[in-house]
Amino acid sequence: MFNLKKLTAAFLTAAVALTAMPLTTPAYEFNPTELMYLAGVKMSMEDGVSYELFDIDQDTTSELLVATETAKGDRLDIYGYDEGTKQPKELKTMKNVTAVYSGVGRMTVEEKTKSTAKYTVLRLNDKGKIKAVRTYRAVGKKGNVTYYMNARTISASKYKKAVKKLKKNGELTFITGDPWYDSNIIGVAETLGSDPGAVNDFSLHVNYDYLMEHHLETGGYSAGTFDDAEIELSNNINSIIEGTASAGGEDAKYVNDYYTMGTDWETRDALGAAPLKKIIDDISAISTISDLNAYLSDPERSALEGFFESILGCDTNVKKYTALFHSDELTTDSDSEEAAYYGIDRADFDYIVNFVLGKAGYAQDMIDHALEDTYAFDNGMWDLYLEDFFSTDDSTVSVSELTESVKNFPMRDYLAAYGLTSGEIIFNSPKVLSALDEIYTEDKLPMLKSVLITKTAYKACQYLDYESAALAYGFFDMLSADEDDTDRLADDEIKDTLNKNWEETINTPDCLMFAALVNAYIENFLDPDTEAELREMTASIKAGFREILEEEDWLSKETKAAALKKLNAMTFTVGSPEEPIDTSHLEIDPTLSLLDTEVSLSSRYKLHTLSASGKLIKDGEVCRYDLVSWFHPLIVNAGNYFQMNHFYIPPGVMTETLFDKDMSYEKKLGGFGSIIGHEITHGYDPSGSIYDENGDPIDGDCGFFTPEDASVYQAKVDKVVSYCNRFQFVPASPLLGDIVKGEVVADMGGIKIGLHLAKKTEGFDYEEYFKSYAWLWEQQTTLETEESNVMNEHPCGVFRVNATVQQFDEFYQTFGVKEGDKMYLAPEERVAIW
Repeated sequence: MFNLKKLTAAFLTAAVALTAMPLTTPAYEFNPTELMYLAGVKMSMEDGVSYELFDIDQDTTSELLVATETAKGDRLDIYGYDEGTKQPKELKTMKNVTAVYSGVGRMTVEEKTKSTAKYTVLRLNDKGKIKAVRTYRAVGKKGNVTYYMNARTISASKYKKAVKKLKKNGELTFITGDPWYDSNIIGVAETLGSDPGAVNDFSLHVNYDYLMEHHLETGGYSAGTFDDAEIELSNNINSIIEGTASAGGEDAKYVNDYYTMGTDWETRDALGAAPLKKIIDDISAISTISDLNAYLSDPERSALEGFFESILGCDTNVKKYTALFHSDELTTDSDSEEAAYYGIDRADFDYIVNFVLGKAGYAQDMIDHALEDTYAFDNGMWDLYLEDFFSTDDSTVSVSELTESVKNFPMRDYLAAYGLTSGEIIFNSPKVLSALDEIYTEDKLPMLKSVLITKTAYKACQYLDYESAALAYGFFDMLSADEDDTDRLADDEIKDTLNKNWEETINTPDCLMFAALVNAYIENFLDPDTEAELREMTASIKAGFREILEEEDWLSKETKAAALKKLNAMTFTVGSPEEPIDTSHLEIDPTLSLLDTEVSLSSRYKLHTLSASGKLIKDGEVCRYDLVSWFHPLIVNAGNYFQMNHFYIPPGVMTETLFDKDMSYEKKLGGFGSIIGHEITHGYDPSGSIYDENGDPIDGDCGFFTPEDASVYQAKVDKVVSYCNRFQFVPASPLLGDIVKGEVVADMGGIKIGLHLAKKTEGFDYEEYFKSYAWLWEQQTTLETEESNVMNEHPCGVFRVNATVQQFDEFYQTFGVKEGDKMYLAPEERVAIW
């Protein structure tokens, strides 16, 4: 899809019927662009008509451009949105139009003439009328560049290639009906007006009542089965954090104590900046390089140091935990793109450091001097920092090599303080370290101390009193606004926001308290019977896939043996780990200040995690959330880790919404069972199949297939890609088969396994099974959301339902689908891999 700020020309075989729509959806307010989109639902399929949405006047509402081919040239009809009638309104018609060049706030139209081409620049005026603001003609050409009077140059070759590509790509539709609409987009089901039936659109048929009766609120993101599971999960987590969970436990107490400490504004305000002053005074008392060495080599004292950051990483190539060190962030006053992403804005840094150090009682000249030194230090490091960041060199180095590479910086003692005395680590900032080592001398001690002072103050700001925390979270105007300023948020409103931010921070994998939160969730909300049943179901599904592989007639003996060897070795974690995670290092003293607690926790957390550096990652340790969050355990999702030949069904997805013990076997198998089957067969999709039973990449292009079988497999995958490429669910954005093929193959694999198990179950209700799968992807979302997901490897829910069930005979037999029905796909066109 082309960037509309560059070049856009729509070529499409569809004529749009611009009709009023009976949209009575409460709460949600359709924006004009969405109404323009929905106006294209009812359309006749005719050749020679194309259309494009484009915001001519950049007012966030798109205009509709409809181009019709005629014998004398194209005609362009431009429609806008009429607030009064709530319908598209024709604004202008132009004849003999051949192309549209779009720029910011304008649109340039090329018109055919008897001599040279004429170009007209259009825009909308304040009265909603299309107005020509400039007309010009080509005045000369040299090579591939055409020169225009009163206009910038345009590459003729680039222009022609773009138009040719658009033509070649075929149908760019407003909303497709080939053969299904994206009925999950709000308003589509109502606009269509009736249930199409299982034989024409299975997804819409199953979820029709939901889509008609449940609606997003204004500005809503999405709602549906997985969204309901997210809400259930979120409510459970918040009850632990806020201390309202029905059950308790030590981990829940750790979490709630931490949350209470962060939201106790009375205590935080009473302490003010005193907790920071204690740390800054400690740094200020450093008088020699030896003192600084001792400071940096004490994790408890230097938890907020400003030179390097450390985490525990996972080197999946060798299946080993590895300590990872990198440079701490630098401040910059550059307006470059790199600065915006990889640096700290110096104006914000200056404001915050001045504020908190002033609050702590330090003199302004001391603060100014510390900032001046810090900026000199950061300026000297910035280019090296970026070079390190973007370096492609192997950053793995032995501890001995790293310590021997410096002469001044106390790297040996610094690493030893974290238990790193041998082995290898990942050090991503060698150039910064080299430069730091050069200035790590007695005469530069004041500068080095200044860096520690200012960076510590900046990091500590969010853990101090209310004013400091508000400043750290971006409420800069609060400190300068007058009390009677109507734009100023009330203190209670800001505190509510800060409390919510604190709650959300605790529920992130990067939070120091996250492992305790996961433990508390498992203890309070993960039903042991459900967990046991899901483990049993997972083993059954894995065994079912084994039987499918054994029966596959297109696999050679050699390939089948390799595939089965991989499956037999495949491990899984469902819910909680085999051994409880020890979180004793997260116990906190509620009498300490929040900043003191953060420093202590940070120190103990680093010592706990980095102690695993160099150790092999064992089976099942994909869920060692106390070390590294490979995959967020408190998320409604699941994952297959090819390099470990292991898949993970985390606690977060095991909600009652998705798996209730009272559900029928068919509903469990079609819903949650398809998730499990999906993850198992990911190990055999185009990406997973290149890894062996140990999770090691296999040399060559065939994966575990023989060359002959690889050719057959690739042909099947190519057929999946071609099949996917036929579909388009949002304007000008065809489904991209190469991107979604892995997920599509896994979806079909999950259903294949379920149907295999169904054959062994007497009286199996196939209708409920298929409907359960469609219910799983029940969702209502917005056009904007679907457009933002066009490059996602997961296709939209309507496709995941219809395209998957369409591949299996059992679906046709259950619902009586026959040739001529929109859900019908001829047997020779079906693309299921297994």
